Amino acid sequence: MTLDDALEALRAAADATRKPGMARVGIAVEHALGVPVPAMRRVAVRAGTDHALARALWATGIHEARFLATLVADPATMPEDEMDRWARDLDSWDIGDAAADLFAATPFRDIKIRAWATDEAPFVKRAAFAMIARR
Repeated sequence: MTLDDALEALRAAADATRKPGMARVGIAVEHALGVPVPAMRRVAVRAGTDHALARALWATGIHEARFLATLVADPATMPEDEMDRWARDLDSWDIGDAAADLFAATPFRDIKIRAWATDEAPFVKRAAFAMIARR
């Protein structure tokens, strides 16, 4: 699946009327499309594990594209510095929790838990504690 294919699938499943509800539960919607999680998971199944696609999705800054990136990224090949960059980009609890699932499956899990648990950025710290919960 290409980046364009993935974005097209997300946009096809988007419903902007979902955004107020997302905002109500604390999800940052400035760059959101309004795609339900089951639809994102269906796109992820079609895409499979594809770390290059995950990087491209993350780089878009689109909320749902970043969520999808966490589902298609390969934890076995994710470099430690990339984890740090993605963690710094976290702006919403749902993306942070999805990223924690990915991060917890990497070889750097314990290192990042220790480093991020005292971080000043709230979503980075939350990711550390979410990773602990996934042990």
